[in-house]
Order: sequence, then structure tokens, then C-alpha cells
Amino acid sequence: MKKLSTLTTSARKAMVMLFYMISISIPASLFFLASCSKNLSAPKPFPFETGVLSASKSAVVFDADSGSNEAVTFSLATDPNSLIKYTLILTAGNKTDSVAITQNTVMKDFTESELNSILIDSLGLAIGVTADLSAQVKGIIPSNGKTAQSNIVTIKVTPSKNSLPPNLVQGGRFNSGDESKWTVSNITAGVTLSFVNGTALFSGGSWGQAAIFQAIQVQANQKYQIDMNVAGSGATDVWFEVYLGKAEPQQGVDYNDGGIRLSLNTWDGCGNSPFNGLLTDISCTGVGKGVVQFATTGTVYLLIKSGGGNLGTTGISVDNVQIRAIK
Repeated sequence: MKKLSTLTTSARKAMVMLFYMISISIPASLFFLASCSKNLSAPKPFPFETGVLSASKSAVVFDADSGSNEAVTFSLATDPNSLIKYTLILTAGNKTDSVAITQNTVMKDFTESELNSILIDSLGLAIGVTADLSAQVKGIIPSNGKTAQSNIVTIKVTPSKNSLPPNLVQGGRFNSGDESKWTVSNITAGVTLSFVNGTALFSGGSWGQAAIFQAIQVQANQKYQIDMNVAGSGATDVWFEVYLGKAEPQQGVDYNDGGIRLSLNTWDGCGNSPFNGLLTDISCTGVGKGVVQFATTGTVYLLIKSGGGNLGTTGISVDNVQIRAIK
């Protein structure tokens, strides 16, 4: 390289300009890299909050002849989110009951007959006596297990004579102690049945299946409606089936007596994506949409089973199982 003194004037100017550009570009590059490094810091997650709970009424007096009328609506002041599972917890005295909130919604509205049944059958309130009913929403993000709960809202309720026919299912709310009303059948290994958070939960897969069942007493030629709340994060290669048959189930043996009454079946297009609601609304296979009738009076058996490849990250939960006489 030539000495700077031997270069022409124009060459010397070019060399000086080059040194100057290098001297200012290096600090600028370092500043840019430092800025980028700072911007790449992981963001802090927001806290999980359910929002503020409110009720559409402060008091409800029930009328046995107005069962289809709206009783009350509980609403959360937050945006719907399909990744969050909400449950409404109702409390009166020392008894509680849980009601699933439909997937991707932030409200639960009750008809008079629906709420009146809960007050009498599940919470044990006396007919015609005004009492306090407290409501609170609990939320869970199944993917990470985070939980949160709302404020508590209290309203006055006065139950009336129940306008709904009695529920023939015992322990259908799966509250503490209700598991004793059911028999668990582990048909093939891979699916686990547990009673958690006021639900019966089918989880796992690996092409196994499990069931729960109980005896039900029916009258000849009377029509009955089967229904229940089901919820899940979406399953793969899975069946969930409800039977009401005359044959007594046997421990560890598959069951199909009477045919499928209601079901989820991923091959037929239901249960693949997240769901939370009444099985009669979600079911895509089954005879009669859960309406059944028998020619003779006697004992039949309600059996609920699920199995298959993968029941989903949260499994399939069951709540509020009912069999009621209909016209």
C-alpha cells in the first residue's frame, strides 16, 4: 500500500472519506444491533381475568305455568374466547351446583323451569320460600391450566312447584358424592374416567374405551328425553355414545343394546373442533335424537361411553345428565 504522502490529492481525499465512512458506520451498526436485541425481549403475559359478572334481575319469583319464560341472565363483561372454558357456580346455603357456559360465549340465560329445577333438585331450596342465590364464574385455560374467578353476584329467588317432570337420573350433576350413583366400566385400556370439578371426565385415547352406567326405572309406552351437557377441546378419531337399553351392562364388556341414542363421532363430523353445550344440539348420529320409549314397565340401563384415538387435550366432560318424561 502506498504512503499517503505519495498519493495524488484526489486519491488522498478518497482515502480520508473512506476512513470517515467506516468510523461512523461501525458505531451506527452497533447501535442498530443493540436496539434489535432490546426489541426481541420476550413480552410479559397478561394476567388471566374473567371480567365482571352481572345479573339481568335482582329477584326472581317463579311461576309453575311459565316454565319457558326467561328467569335471569348472568353475563361477563369480557370478550368471548374459544380458548377459555367458563363454568357458572350457583350457591344457596351450604350447597353448590355448577353449570357449563356454552363455548365461545360469556353469558348464561336460564328459563324459569331450568333454574327452578336447579334450586329445588340440586340446591334443596323450599318451594315458596325466598332465599339468596349467589353466582360466580370460574374460568380455566385448558392449554396451560391457568384459572381465574369473577366477582360474586347475589339475587333473591322464590322457587315454585317444579313444572318439569322429575329427572330419572341419579347423580347427574356429578357433585360430591354423586359418583356413588354410577358404575364405572373400564372396557379396554387407554381411556380414563374420573369425577372432577362437577363433571364426569373421559380422557386419554390409545384406542381404548370406558363407560359409566346406572339403572333407570321407566313406564310402559311413556316417551322420555335423554340429554346432557358435553364439553371438549376437540378430539381425533373418537366416538362418544349414549345408550338406554334393557340388557344389563357387564364390567369390562362393550355395550350396544338398544342402539346409539345420542353421540359425538369425529368421522361423521361432530366432536372434531371445540364444543360445549347440550348433546342434543351437538350430536350428529343416533336414533330419535335421544327420545326413547319402551313397551313394558321395568328397569333399563343408561350407559355413556367414549373411546378412540385421542379424546383431546382436555378430554370430554359430561354434566347435567337428564332423562325426563315428555308428551
